[in-house]
Amino acid sequence: IRALHTPMLRQLVSNLRKAKKDKQVVGLIATLGSSGLTLAQCDELRTAITDFADAGKPTIAFSTSFGEITPGTIDYYLASAFPEIWLQPSGAVGLVGFAAESVFVRAALDKIGVQPQIEQRHEYKSAADLFMRAEITEPVRKMTMRLLESATQTVVDGVASSRRLSQKQVRTLLARGPLPAGEALAEGLVDHLGYRDEAYAAIKEQASVKDPTLKYVERYGSNRVETL
Repeated sequence: IRALHTPMLRQLVSNLRKAKKDKQVVGLIATLGSSGLTLAQCDELRTAITDFADAGKPTIAFSTSFGEITPGTIDYYLASAFPEIWLQPSGAVGLVGFAAESVFVRAALDKIGVQPQIEQRHEYKSAADLFMRAEITEPVRKMTMRLLESATQTVVDGVASSRRLSQKQVRTLLARGPLPAGEALAEGLVDHLGYRDEAYAAIKEQASVKDPTLKYVERYGSNRVETL
């Protein structure tokens, strides 16, 4: 799964479902790290990956690092759908949870004498707050916190189930994150520390194919392939 020239999610999911049943396809390996997916998109792709792995074909995720400049929570959550995760020894697992921030320009508008006139129907409708307020209101704060808690619980549930950890363990790791590669391995967040070529060698060995034909998932179906 490539960061550049990113294919449509629908195409990836559809091709993974087809590849699961194709005897010519003997495995799946993905290089992850900065997908840019939303949590909802990640959930849909996780389901397709889990379904593919259920066919008994080797399914491996590799990453140089889950999160460097940006948090790696979403990308690690996606990787956790793979039965086997490889992480570069110099990398880290940026499983740090979620945060939200709000921007308010009312004070700036007051300084230049601009008085915005916007109707706001209810206290949980926050779109107008950007122009009408100088700080977050308590109802919007509560709403935002609830959304963050819901997103965090989704990740905790998924990682705990996939990595065979308790929810308490995952929440503890969230609080400690980001974790360097050695700690991530010791805590069971990844299975192997190694480089990209080692991960590829591992899936070739598991698939029992010496020189497989590699194919990007989005191009699957254009002709017959041995491996994704």
